[in-house]
Amino acid sequence: MIDGSDEYHKCLLNSTINDHYDTNLNKLLPYLSYEIPSSSFAIGTKGQGADTVYGLVVCRGDILEKDCKSCIVDATNKIRSHCPNNKGAIIWYYYCTLKYHNLDFFGQIDCDTLFFANTPENMNTNQLIRQKKGEWLAQLEGQASVNAQMFPIGDFDVGDNYKFHGSVQCPRDLSS
Repeated sequence: MIDGSDEYHKCLLNSTINDHYDTNLNKLLPYLSYEIPSSSFAIGTKGQGADTVYGLVVCRGDILEKDCKSCIVDATNKIRSHCPNNKGAIIWYYYCTLKYHNLDFFGQIDCDTLFFANTPENMNTNQLIRQKKGEWLAQLEGQASVNAQMFPIGDFDVGDNYKFHGSVQCPRDLSS
C-alpha cells in the first residue's frame, strides 16, 4: 500500500549538465512550486535552444490546494539530489508528480515512465482478474476526459474480501 510519504523517481538522460541548463532548471523548479494553482496543474519552460528546460507538476484531483503545494515543494527539493546530473527526471508521490526534461513533452502521452503499486501476488496471476481489471481501468480512462477534475476514482470488487481501488488522471496539457 502506498501512503503519502512514499516516493518513486526515475532519472532520465544521464549527461553532463552545463551551467546554462543548470541555471534554467534552478529557476524552473521554484517557478513550478509557486505557479501550482487551484487546478492542481502547472507547466513551464525556462531557457532557450539546447538549454531549455520543460517542466510539469500535477497533483491528484482530490486533495486540498495546500497539500498539493506542500507535495510539489517537497518534490522540487528532492528531485535534484536524486538526479543531479540528468537533463530529465520524474518523481512521483502519492499526491503529486513532478517531471522535467530538456525535450518538449507537453501534450504527449508518456508511456515510458510508469510505476505500479503492489497488489497481492494471487491478484496478478489470475487471468480473469487481470482481464476484468484491464476493463475496469479502461472505463476509468474513458471517464477521465469528461470528469471535471480529469480524475475519476473507482473500486473493483474481486471477491474474497479483495477490492482494487484506483484512479486515472490526465494532466491538463493533454486534449481529450
